Amino acid sequence: MKPMFIKFFYGDRANTWLDFELRGNTGHGSRLIENTVGEKAQFVINEMLAYRSREEKRLKESQNTDKPLQLGEITTINFTKMSGGVQTNVVPDLFKISFDCRIRPGGYQEFHAFLADVIRRTPKQHDDEVKTVMIDSGDLLLTDVKNPSWWLDSLKKTFAELNLKLNWTVFPAGTDSRYLRNAGYPAIGFSPMIHTPILLHDHDEFLSKDVFLRGIEIYVKLIGNIAVA
Repeated sequence: MKPMFIKFFYGDRANTWLDFELRGNTGHGSRLIENTVGEKAQFVINEMLAYRSREEKRLKESQNTDKPLQLGEITTINFTKMSGGVQTNVVPDLFKISFDCRIRPGGYQEFHAFLADVIRRTPKQHDDEVKTVMIDSGDLLLTDVKNPSWWLDSLKKTFAELNLKLNWTVFPAGTDSRYLRNAGYPAIGFSPMIHTPILLHDHDEFLSKDVFLRGIEIYVKLIGNIAVA
């Protein structure tokens, strides 16, 4: 029987939730006003989405190589919120725009240097016209899955006996295991959901009864092997 793959997550991507507060000159919509928030917003959005496009291209091009990247191995940026303005014929003095950024392992410092450069280069007359608020995870550690250990050997033995192949990767979002890893404890995330599409926060999430029952069998065997290791 051909082995089936189960994803095993040995790390999470770091996350930065970033709000830009952009201020500029206001006035009537019939005028050609300089230093507007619209110009600032356009610059920031273009820079952020250009970075997103570069990472998306890198992911797609890697699929034709012998080492295709997975989602957790690139940095993603999504433009998620925008607010501002009072009515159509008035140029607003404030825009707020938000981005959800998930940062690949090893890319945290480089990405934050990029953000600082975007803030520095955003067109403005005064520095206080561009402010940012971040909710940031900080850089995250990974669990070592290359060097042998009692728990890792037991885990690999269990799934070899079950004819299940392990796909080691980085979780693209965030889990509580990141706190354990950063405190110095090894942590692995997995769900034994074979033949099930990943539908995180999507419509119509589902799990087959047979997949659920098979998952119980997997956990029973895994816990037994780790307990006697």
